[in-house]
Amino acid sequence: MRNINSLFSAVQFLMIAALFGLGGGLIALHYLPHTKAQIADWVIQSESFLPLGCLVLAVVFILTMGFWAMQRSSYLRLEMKGTSLSADEALIRELIQEFWKEEFPSQKVPVDVFLAKKKIEIVIPMPEDFEESLEKIETRLGKMLFSQLGYEKEFFISFTQ
Repeated sequence: MRNINSLFSAVQFLMIAALFGLGGGLIALHYLPHTKAQIADWVIQSESFLPLGCLVLAVVFILTMGFWAMQRSSYLRLEMKGTSLSADEALIRELIQEFWKEEFPSQKVPVDVFLAKKKIEIVIPMPEDFEESLEKIETRLGKMLFSQLGYEKEFFISFTQ
């Protein structure tokens, strides 16, 4: 999992935990009438709602922009020998998953693709016969990327277990 996805998951968890806490607190107030009256008095006498509202809206705006920036699609655009290539991560991931199903039909197919600095990084599960398969994967995958996308540059493969 990339660091940006870990951050997204952590923020999502905190938001869910906060909503559970708010819901549980509101249910608890039903059974605590004295506390409910104290909170009502505080709300009536408080002058801090405008700054609190502005703070909450600022946090929501920052989180919204952050989520949008993290989840937008990544594209790879390369200029090569007078031709150009433009491909989406999802397209490359789909091509590699089809390749993996053909090469290793008995193995699971979780594939992840990262596009950074005009290079492709592929994360795939380690094949059972790793030593024999490595060269075959490298040559066939390179040929497939070239024939399907016109991608001639180097790519990186990371194996997981």
